Amino acid sequence: MRKESHNLVRIRDETMWVNYVKTSNLDIVSTLCKFPKTEHDRASFKVDVPLTDSVYAIIVVNGLFTENNNNKPLIRSFCRTFFIVPQSQGFVIVNDMLLVSNPSVCWLL
Repeated sequence: MRKESHNLVRIRDETMWVNYVKTSNLDIVSTLCKFPKTEHDRASFKVDVPLTDSVYAIIVVNGLFTENNNNKPLIRSFCRTFFIVPQSQGFVIVNDMLLVSNPSVCWLL
């Protein structure tokens, strides 16, 4: 398990949950820079907008990518969910969730 895993099933001490949440721009970018290099398969992307109205929208993006780690490429799947709200003339992401896992057989067919 990664030292900073957000898997709440594995973290037994509830006080640690708050410690792993990144809120400042610097903390978020620093965490993203620690991720391994990847190459996304854009043809695998699926975008869904399950809920939207004049106050907010939820956008879900699923797809595959190759993780180039230690000269042995690993195919992974992702699900990224954005919760966006209108602001001024555009939109702002107020919540962004990323789930990375091994792809199911359906993805690889």
